[in-house]
Amino acid sequence: MIALAGDFLGNPETPISTSSTAPATRIQTFNTIWNSFLFKTGPHAHIADEIPKLMDAIDKEGVAAKAGGPSNTAQHAYEGDVGTNLLQDFARITSNPAKTYPTPAAERGSAGFSRDFLFGTSRFTALAKTNWDHFRVDTRAQQAYMAAHSAACDKAIAAKTAARSSGSPSSMSSPGGGNPLTLWHQALAMNAWADHFLSDMFAAGE
Repeated sequence: MIALAGDFLGNPETPISTSSTAPATRIQTFNTIWNSFLFKTGPHAHIADEIPKLMDAIDKEGVAAKAGGPSNTAQHAYEGDVGTNLLQDFARITSNPAKTYPTPAAERGSAGFSRDFLFGTSRFTALAKTNWDHFRVDTRAQQAYMAAHSAACDKAIAAKTAARSSGSPSSMSSPGGGNPLTLWHQALAMNAWADHFLSDMFAAGE
């Protein structure tokens, strides 16, 4: 979740940090994309189905990296230019024919290499163009982290409240869609999403 959040999971048209100056609205912005991802509802319902494919592409990258340098046949067969093929995979996996993002004219094509795959219907590449939530400038990464972390805390409180209302703390181990354990697991996953932005605040170049 930490690796996928923000870079692959998100709404490129409404970054968390720039959605509002009000913290409560930023939390709602996060909750909207989270609920769409978790419950497969709304315009981003397809995101959950992309995750296994994204993980497979990331695994291929890891295998290729461990194989050695570009002279290695196995690595070169997958990567060629690792950035090119991997980005193409990510762009293809996150493409939604029902949604088209604008393609800046200055970004279309270069000497011997078309960059059109970087735009069009790909959410991954559209997120890369509006990735304000990843930078410390104007405390944007901090704002994105606080929104997602606050939402996770709210979910954890809901889990605790549900456990208490059941009359037994042991209900935290009960299976089911709306039970305390499910709410607790959601809180952990939401906080992992938040941690993506927290780690960005300490990344080189940020």
